[in-house]
Amino acid sequence: MNSFINRFWASNFLIMLSAIVFSPSTWAGGFTIMPVRLELSEQRRVGSFTIRNDADSPVTIDVRSVAWTQRDTGDDYTPTRDLIITPMIFSLAPRSSQVVRVGLRRDPHPSHELSYRVFLTEIPSAKETPTPGVAMTLRLSVPLFLKSAVDSKPELHWALHKDDSGGLRLTARNTGTAHVQLANLQLKKGSRVVARQPSPAYLLPGRQQDWPLQLEDGATVDHQSLTLEGYSDAGELRTEIALP
Repeated sequence: MNSFINRFWASNFLIMLSAIVFSPSTWAGGFTIMPVRLELSEQRRVGSFTIRNDADSPVTIDVRSVAWTQRDTGDDYTPTRDLIITPMIFSLAPRSSQVVRVGLRRDPHPSHELSYRVFLTEIPSAKETPTPGVAMTLRLSVPLFLKSAVDSKPELHWALHKDDSGGLRLTARNTGTAHVQLANLQLKKGSRVVARQPSPAYLLPGRQQDWPLQLEDGATVDHQSLTLEGYSDAGELRTEIALP
């Protein structure tokens, strides 16, 4: 069943989603990064983001890019030379920041969007004194999308079903030519929320994802028509759905 996306909300939702769901302050260790994702195109072949070290000690960061696809088992990353990053390794003093620029080495695909991730990894200092326990290295990934040469957009199809144990599951399939970012999915019977899938997720072109739904206390779902509501980076989401 096709979704109905109100693009009027797209820009406002993207700001809200970046600030709330994917807040840069969630990276441990006193680091922040803005923006939380990049979009490049034939018209915008270079982008940038800023990393700030709010910690009390210096840190060295390694920056690498990978091509990003999705399989049934989850996200899949492969090395790529499609992007050029400057600088790839840098040190940040306490309370300082660094601008990282990302440029294209290739042209956009003629028909569909391409997806990448930029990984930023802390390089442990050789001067640090070893401490007992497991050493933790900070790592952050930033999604980057290369828009196609023609206008591309996601196209969502939804299905509701029960698994072998009787649990309720929701499937989203993106048959479009661009990614979609989903968040705060709610299944409603009339005005009442009966089930939720609150975790945010990306769905790349040509891929599908299946989630278990959390039933609200006392809620039941039968074969009558229900309403699926939520948000995406393409706008507000609302569509009718039912158990087969």
